Amino acid sequence: MIFELQHAAFGQPMRAFWIVFSPIVLAAVLGQAAPPSRVVEKNPALNPLSPEEAMKHIRLPAGYRLELVLSEPQIREPVAIAWDGNGRMFVAEMRGYMQDINGTGAQDPIGRISLHEDTDGDGRMDRHSVYLDGLVEPRTILPVDDGLLVGEPPDLWYCRDLDGDGIADTKKKIFDRFSMRSSNVEHKANGLLWGIDNWIHVSQHGRRYQLTNRELQSEGVVVVGQWGLTRNDEGRLLFSTNGTPAIALFVPPRYHQPDPRRQIRRGPMAAAIRGMGNYQSVWPSMVTPDLQSGPGMARSEDGTLKTFTSACGQLVFRGDRLGDEINGDYLVCEPVGRLIRRSAVRYADSGHIELTNRYEKSSGEFISSTDGNFRPVNLSTGPDGCLYIVDMYHGIIQERVYITDYLRGEILKAGYEKNVGRGRIYRVIREGLSPGPPPELLSATPARLVESLAHPNGWWRDTAQSLLVTRREVSATSALRKMVTDHQDALGRLHALWTLDGLEQLDKETNFIALADHDHRVRTAAIRAIERLLRAEDSSACYQRLKTLSDDPDYSVLAQVILTVGKTNHEEGKDLIARCISRDPMNERILNAVAAASPRRFLVDFLSLLFDHPVFHGDHIEEKAVAQLEQWQRYCVTGTISGGDPLSVKKLLDLIAQAEAPRALSMLQTIASTIVSPGRKPARAKMIKFAAKPVSLTSLEQRNEPAIREQLQAISFMFSWPGLTTFGREFAHQPTPLSKEYQLLFDRGQAIYRELCTTCHGPDGRGLISPDGKNLLAPPLPESPRLEENREAAIQIMLHGLAGELDGKTYEGLMAPFGATNDDEWVASILTFVRHEWGNSGSVVLPSHVAATREKFQNRTRPWNQKELTWKLPKDK
Repeated sequence: MIFELQHAAFGQPMRAFWIVFSPIVLAAVLGQAAPPSRVVEKNPALNPLSPEEAMKHIRLPAGYRLELVLSEPQIREPVAIAWDGNGRMFVAEMRGYMQDINGTGAQDPIGRISLHEDTDGDGRMDRHSVYLDGLVEPRTILPVDDGLLVGEPPDLWYCRDLDGDGIADTKKKIFDRFSMRSSNVEHKANGLLWGIDNWIHVSQHGRRYQLTNRELQSEGVVVVGQWGLTRNDEGRLLFSTNGTPAIALFVPPRYHQPDPRRQIRRGPMAAAIRGMGNYQSVWPSMVTPDLQSGPGMARSEDGTLKTFTSACGQLVFRGDRLGDEINGDYLVCEPVGRLIRRSAVRYADSGHIELTNRYEKSSGEFISSTDGNFRPVNLSTGPDGCLYIVDMYHGIIQERVYITDYLRGEILKAGYEKNVGRGRIYRVIREGLSPGPPPELLSATPARLVESLAHPNGWWRDTAQSLLVTRREVSATSALRKMVTDHQDALGRLHALWTLDGLEQLDKETNFIALADHDHRVRTAAIRAIERLLRAEDSSACYQRLKTLSDDPDYSVLAQVILTVGKTNHEEGKDLIARCISRDPMNERILNAVAAASPRRFLVDFLSLLFDHPVFHGDHIEEKAVAQLEQWQRYCVTGTISGGDPLSVKKLLDLIAQAEAPRALSMLQTIASTIVSPGRKPARAKMIKFAAKPVSLTSLEQRNEPAIREQLQAISFMFSWPGLTTFGREFAHQPTPLSKEYQLLFDRGQAIYRELCTTCHGPDGRGLISPDGKNLLAPPLPESPRLEENREAAIQIMLHGLAGELDGKTYEGLMAPFGATNDDEWVASILTFVRHEWGNSGSVVLPSHVAATREKFQNRTRPWNQKELTWKLPKDK
C-alpha cells in the first residue's frame, strides 16, 4: 500500500516523500523540518485512534521515522520497558490506572509484566507471553542475570523463568519497603537503573541495591526525583519531577552525609542543571485545555501548555543507530503536552549540566502529536541502538487525587475518560541507518562479554557489565585488566575498570595505571575505585598517588579526590582536600564536594584557609568572590554545627573571636540562622557540651559590639559546660517525648513524608527551589500557621487541598487533597509528623480528629484558600 501522508495540522501533503507499508512492518515517515512559525492544531483528535491513524498525527524532524513495535491488545497501559540479555522486551502494564474519572479499581491486582520477542527480525514483536500477573500498580522493571526485578510497592521481587516458556516460575520477595502501597502512584519508588558503579539506583527512594548471586544488599542514599531515572556514559544520574524536567546532583548520592538534625539544606547540592534560554517553556502541537491548575497554565494566544507540568521518563540517549549528533542528548517526556523534548547537553567545569532545547529557535519540540490521547511516559535506548517510546495512550493521565474541578470538566468535555485499555511502543529510526543486530548475551562467553564492554551502544556495555558482575565471572579478570591498560576506547576502559571493581578483582597496579589515564572519566572512576584500597591498613601509597591528582586540570577529578578521601574520613586526607580547595575555591563543583562529603571536623580548618586565600583576601574583592565566600562560610559553619562535635565547635568559636567585626558577626548570624527558628523561640538544636567554657566565648562577650552580643544571646542556649549559670537557658528546646501510641503515628508520618512530600517541600520542609531558581515549589512547613496553630485547618487542607496565593506569594506546586483518598490514620500520621518536626510544636492529630473534620466538611469539593482559613488562626493547637 503506497500513499501520500496528510498532516493533521495542515490538511495538505507533507514533504514530498513516499511511505511503504508492508503487512509486517508498519512505519510512518514523519520527516518534517521545524516550521518557521509554529502551527498549533486547534481541533486535535479526541477519540482514540488506531495505531495506524495515531502515527499520522505524530510530528518528527526530517530524517527520522517512526515504527510500531507493539500495541493493544497485547499490551494495556504500559509504563516501562526493559530488555533481557537476548533482546526480549519486558513491559510493565499498570492496567488499573484511572479506568474511570474516579480512579475506581486502582488497587485491584490486575497489573502485569508481559514478555515480547521479535522472532523474524522485522522490528515488530510477534511472540507474546504473560511473564507475571496479579500485580498492583507495577511500575519499574530491570533484568538482572537471567531474572527480572519487579517493583510493586511495597515489595521488590526477583522473578525467574526456569523452563524458558516466557512465564515466571519463581517470585522471591527481596525487599519489603519499596515505597508504601498507600502512596499516590507518582510518589512511589521507580526507575530501577543499573549504574556504572554496579549499584542499582532508584528514583524517589532512599536506598540503592546490589544483587549478586541472586542475593540482595542495600544501603541508604539521599532521596531524589519523582518519575524516571537515567544516566550518562560516565554514570552521572539525572532525575526529574513533574515540573522540573531534569535534576542532577553535583556529587553522587552515596557521598551525601546523613544530617540527623536537618540543619544543612540540600537544595543547592541538587541544583546542578542549567536550563539554557527559555528551557522551561514547552511547545505542544495542539491546544491543551486539560490542565490541572486551569487555563492559567496555557498560553493565552494559542491555548497550549506553557511550561513543563508532567516531566517523566527521561533518557540520556546512548545508542549508535540514530547518528552521532543525537548520542548523549537528553530526552524527556511531557505527556500533558503530548510531546518529547530533546536537549543538547554541555558539561561545565563548575559541575553544572547545561541543557538547551534543540528546537528552541523555531519554538518546537523533537516529537509532538496532534492526537489528544498520545501520552509518552517513558523512553529507552534499545539493544538495536534505536530510541523506543512508551506511549500509555490513555485518556486520563492525572491521578484522581490531583483532578481538580476544572480538569474534571475538561476531561468529560473531551471524553478522555472513555479511553482505557490501550498502549503502544514505538521505535524511532534514522533514515540511512539500519537498526543493530539482536544481542545474544545471556549465553555469551565471558570473553565475548568483555569485548562487549567497548560496544558503541551503551545498552550492550551496561548489559555485559551487569552479567559479568552479577554472575561473578572472575575468570575474566585477566582480560579485564588488559582492557583497562591497553584498550583504545575510553568507554571500554571505563567499563572494564568498574567491572573489575564489581568483581573485587581490581588490583593496585591496574588502579594506579587508570589514575594516569588520559581520559578524565577513567581517572575519576579510578579515584572512586581506589576507596577499597584506602580502607586497607597500608594505604599510604594510595594517598601519595592521589596527591599527584590534586594538580589535575579537570575539575571533576579534583572533586572526586575530595569525595573519596572525605569518605574514608582519614586524617591524612585533610591536607589533600585543602590542596584541591586551594586550586580554585571559586569552582562550585569543588565547593559542593566539600560540603557533601568532607569530614565535619575539618571544616573550620578549611574556612580559615579560605579566609586567607588570595581570591578572597585584599581591599578590592570581586562581587562574585564575595558571594562565593559567603557560600563557603555557610557550608562550613552549618556543617560544623550539624556535626555537633564540641572540639570542632570550639575551633569555630575561636575563629569567630579572632575575626574582625563584620566577619565575626556574619558567622554568628550563620549559626543563628541554622539553629534558631526565625519567627519565635524555642529554637531547634541540641546541646553542645564543652568540658569548660571556651575562652573565645568570654572574649566575644567582652567585645563592646552590641550586634555581636545580640547574636551570642540568640545562640547561647545551645552551649553547656559544668557549672554553667549564664544567660539563654530559658530558650533551650527540650521537646516533650511522645507516648508510644503517638510515636507510632509520628514514625508512620515521617515515612509518608519522605515518600510523598519531599519532591515539593524538600527534606527540611522549607520548600524546594523551582527550576528557574526564582520561586519555591511549595510553602515552608516550619512555623506555618495553617499547619501548626490550628489542627482543624491543617486537616481541612489535607482533606480538600489548598490553592491560590499564600501570604502574597504564588507557589508552582499544587497542594492536592491527599486525605480524600487515604484513611483517617494516614492523615493523622502525616500531620502529627509535620506538626512536630523542624521545631514545630503543634498537638498530636488523632484519627478521631480527622474523622470529625471529614464529617463536618463532607460536602466540600474544592480546595481551600488562605482567606477561608485565616479566620481560624490562631486557635487551638
